[in-house]
Amino acid sequence: MVYYDQSLCFDGKVAIQEVKLTFGLWEYRKEVVTTVGGNCLGLNVIRAAVENVYDNLKIRTQGKYGIMEGIILEDSNGNSLETFDVEQEGCQWLENMLISAEIISINPSGK
Repeated sequence: MVYYDQSLCFDGKVAIQEVKLTFGLWEYRKEVVTTVGGNCLGLNVIRAAVENVYDNLKIRTQGKYGIMEGIILEDSNGNSLETFDVEQEGCQWLENMLISAEIISINPSGK
């Protein structure tokens, strides 16, 4: 269990929070751990973490809809499923696949 000290984000303080996100479609999953800095808490941290993941996607394709961001999900047998932001929804596309989110650590900035 994480000792979640919210006081690290008050009175102008800044914290670094590590967030584990799981995206899923059918039996396919992708787990990502990312960090969020600043003085936000709770659901705002989760939203910022999803934005980080979206901003750092490495898969891009040029389709009839233009350049699309993508992510590869895998099932338990190692089969992969590539999915793309066809509708160009941005972070909302990933939010719709978010099935689990957990803040796994919080630390003062610089530690």
